[in-house]
Amino acid sequence: MPYPASIQIVGDVQGSVESRFTDSGIVVTRFRLASSPPRWDQAQGWVPGPPLHYVCTAWRDLARNAAESLVEGTSVLVFGRITEVREDTQWLSVDELGVSLRARIAYTEEALPGPAAAAPVKSAPATPPRPAPRPPAPGAAPEPAEARVLHNVAGYNAAGWGPADICPRPVDFRPAPNHL
Repeated sequence: MPYPASIQIVGDVQGSVESRFTDSGIVVTRFRLASSPPRWDQAQGWVPGPPLHYVCTAWRDLARNAAESLVEGTSVLVFGRITEVREDTQWLSVDELGVSLRARIAYTEEALPGPAAAAPVKSAPATPPRPAPRPPAPGAAPEPAEARVLHNVAGYNAAGWGPADICPRPVDFRPAPNHL
């Protein structure tokens, strides 16, 4: 049976990552990967399927970087070629490898956090108190009850803030005339 030219897998590293050198000095790194692609269940919707097992082999610089970056449990994205299938395990020659950012932050050599990242966080200054509610202008009509309820639901005007506090002059939302 011919194997596909390439395959893409998302899975978690299982066990330890092993690196060795060939007789000619080339670095080879091997790690196991478990992937549980989702499947549709009529009663529960999308659920994780049975795990698929892979043995991944990386060479040269990719192998060196994988050995330095991967530990058990790391979620990775693998792009590679199937080289062998034994029992329930597929063997892959890895062409590209990336750490999944779904559950962690990755730092590159160029973007390592500086010493300030380890410094304690200073508390933010206290927010200034809101102004007291404005009394209605003499002779002004009271605000309709519907508007008060809507404003309070949205948190607007809950502490006496009104449109004049946010935008002191009326804004014209009509489109500007088109002068060509």
